[in-house]
Amino acid sequence: MFWLIGMHKKAEKVLHGASLKGDENAAWNLSTLLMQDGRLGAAAEVLADGVAGAVPGAALRLASILSELPERGAEAEGWYKKAIKEGDMEALNDYGCYLSSADRIDEARQILKRAIDIGDKFAAGNLARLEFDEGNFAKATSWFLKASAQGDMSGLALLARAEVKVGKSVAARQHLAEARLADAPGVNLAHAEILIAEDENNPEEILGAFDKAAEKGEEGASFVRARWLADCGKVNEAILAYEMAATEGEKNAHMNVALLYEKVGDASEAEIHFRAGVKAGDEECAVNFAIFLAADGRLEDLGEFVGTRQFESFSLTTREEIVAILNSLRRVE
Repeated sequence: MFWLIGMHKKAEKVLHGASLKGDENAAWNLSTLLMQDGRLGAAAEVLADGVAGAVPGAALRLASILSELPERGAEAEGWYKKAIKEGDMEALNDYGCYLSSADRIDEARQILKRAIDIGDKFAAGNLARLEFDEGNFAKATSWFLKASAQGDMSGLALLARAEVKVGKSVAARQHLAEARLADAPGVNLAHAEILIAEDENNPEEILGAFDKAAEKGEEGASFVRARWLADCGKVNEAILAYEMAATEGEKNAHMNVALLYEKVGDASEAEIHFRAGVKAGDEECAVNFAIFLAADGRLEDLGEFVGTRQFESFSLTTREEIVAILNSLRRVE
């Protein structure tokens, strides 16, 4: 093991020396080595020192690295645009995904559509995922169908879930079967949602599907399970599932569990989750937190919330809605 570490360090030293002498291939390989080592900042510096303008694909790689470093998002965007200008065929799709992850939804749509127009085989699937996450299930269905027709089968389970949402259960069953054959991710969660939609009073089978989804680590499984449990009136179980979803990074879970805690009369736990949701950037949670504070007559706390940097980061629509709640409370006081 130690000799491997020694070889790794030696390779890094040799590549670093060669890159300093202008060897672009050495710099590229050095950046690869640093990325594998988790040293993203160092890899970015190597690429930025001349390689990104000279080696095909380097500008996009640099953009991808910088996008993983929150404090360097503006730089990442600049390199994405440079890669697009250089004609990198993958750049539009990757830039669209970056914009989507930054919640710049309208811009992401435009860029992903441009990627589709030039024939990127993954862009239709990524646009479908964007529309799915935005709750536009009919549009998501159309884009997933286009993606699968182009050979991208990774979204078949999400396609089945989208079809459930628009009442196409027969098509959903068909695409779930195709998803299983293609070993696409998310098949157990899709199965659970189909069972729920068919409403045949089979909670054990539904729970079994959710359990399998959890075992496979399928994204969104805890959140969807919690929502179903809440709809079934199983509040305590739903709270536990939403809390699990929150630990898995589902920012909307905080608001939902806060509302359930409020429903059972636990205001302190509700506030903890409202604040966590706000911190995670959930603007709907922020509005509900303002309603929560106003309902308790906490004018001073609501005023302090409006004065925070977090509040200033919200969209104009959200800020206006919260200020209206604050002004309404002031009139009452």
